[in-house]
Amino acid sequence: KWKFLLLPILLMSLLGICYGENITVALEPSEVEVDVGETFKLDLVVKNVPEEGKCGGFEAEIHYNPDLVNLTEIKLSEVGEKADLKNTTLESSHGFISLVWFSNSPYNNFTVATLSFKALSPGEANITLKRVKISNESGGNYKNVVTYAAKVVIAEPKPNLKVEKLTVKTPVYTGKQTEIEVTLTNNGHADANKSFTVNLSTNDDKVGSITVEGLKVGEKKTLTFNWTPEDVKRYT
Repeated sequence: KWKFLLLPILLMSLLGICYGENITVALEPSEVEVDVGETFKLDLVVKNVPEEGKCGGFEAEIHYNPDLVNLTEIKLSEVGEKADLKNTTLESSHGFISLVWFSNSPYNNFTVATLSFKALSPGEANITLKRVKISNESGGNYKNVVTYAAKVVIAEPKPNLKVEKLTVKTPVYTGKQTEIEVTLTNNGHADANKSFTVNLSTNDDKVGSITVEGLKVGEKKTLTFNWTPEDVKRYT
């Protein structure tokens, strides 16, 4: 009985000695939330490469749904740029293949490249790694390589209303009205089709409200409020 138990334990120990800690290849961050039309970046990161073997070569495929996201740029890191042979093939229809042979033989943790994507449609896109190979300086492949994908949640485009500028003319404490101009813009990815209210306050006291009948993407609108100071003091 004990012989049968000891044998797998011994085999597991030998495997641990041969392979050591798992080498991980990951797309980071592992989760991203964006709106349709926005761009986002993922780093292709390698971790736990042993110093005694180092990384003599790297090969991987990155796959994604082209209906949801589009790969727009592959930028090699400083480590990747120092490679003797580097090849990045961008296939917008079904992913891309990256092959890099390192001349400086990095080890431990390093970034291979940064990938830029654009979100095209709402949904959940899984960007995965396939056929990942890491070789040591002698040309042998590491067997203990684990990969981690990235999940991208893409939401419907939204408007983003922003106060771009607020201008106050010199107030006069004589009961005279002072004009305050508020310039709004929509720098989001969708028109604000519904009406919304802009409230202006000084020291938490409400000055007035103006209703705006929507604001298109990139559109600006300046609202004018009339304010009469109540006292000689500092106002926010």
